Amino acid sequence: MTIQKPVRGIFLDLGWTIFRPATGDWRITLKALEYINPQILGSIPQEQLNTAISKANEHLKNEVYKTEDEELERYTNYYKTMAEGLPEIHLTDEQAEIIAYDRVYNDANYVFF
Repeated sequence: MTIQKPVRGIFLDLGWTIFRPATGDWRITLKALEYINPQILGSIPQEQLNTAISKANEHLKNEVYKTEDEELERYTNYYKTMAEGLPEIHLTDEQAEIIAYDRVYNDANYVFF
């Protein structure tokens, strides 16, 4: 195959190409597991869980972030919305902020291939 125009850049998708989430889930990080008991999460009725996740995902619709501050704000809102929709997990706003900060800035959440 011959390229007709000069290559001006190469795009590499990071997720699942360069690295993967340490927990197997991009949104349930190691820090989230410190605050959210998976057994309690698993005991929540599926419909309620789906509703909360769907509402929280609204904050992450556009996963292209211009700055880390923007990513932090969106994930903070994501975890706060999850806490609001799932009171059984007993997640405070402060904990949601801690989880979001860790999600954005802690490289230990990702395993490089």
